[in-house]
Amino acid sequence: MKSFYEKDIIPAFHEFCDLVISQFSKLGVDSAIKSKNFKLLLNDNEIQFKRDIESSHGRYFFRRMRKNYIPCAENAGVYFFFDKEGKGLYVGKSDVSGGIGKRVDSHNLEFPDAEYVIVIPFSVAPFLAGAFERFLLSQFKFPHNSSRPL
Repeated sequence: MKSFYEKDIIPAFHEFCDLVISQFSKLGVDSAIKSKNFKLLLNDNEIQFKRDIESSHGRYFFRRMRKNYIPCAENAGVYFFFDKEGKGLYVGKSDVSGGIGKRVDSHNLEFPDAEYVIVIPFSVAPFLAGAFERFLLSQFKFPHNSSRPL
């Protein structure tokens, strides 16, 4: 399996969406993706007010932003821990609202080589967070997920 890098997020997400649509089609559900306009909002803003946590998927740098809010912290979704070169170290999910921030915080000290985290919220369909995480684990190598079975 190949390593995962920040640049792989969008292509992997598009491939995941194609597979979901294909599965629905095999079940006789007529569906299609109208366009693939998914973009990460990686503006790296420091989120100082809770009301602004939806403004970015952002890169949350642990040391520099420790007193700030984690982007999309109150949503269900998938989160990635990266090292300073942008290599994915761990992928996780929270499939309940109010969970990403808590999950990211719980792993923060667990991965000393992690430099930052990126979050992709699944607020409309939280059940897809687990499916996306499993898809990523089946396609890519994340060093800190190696001991965790699929």
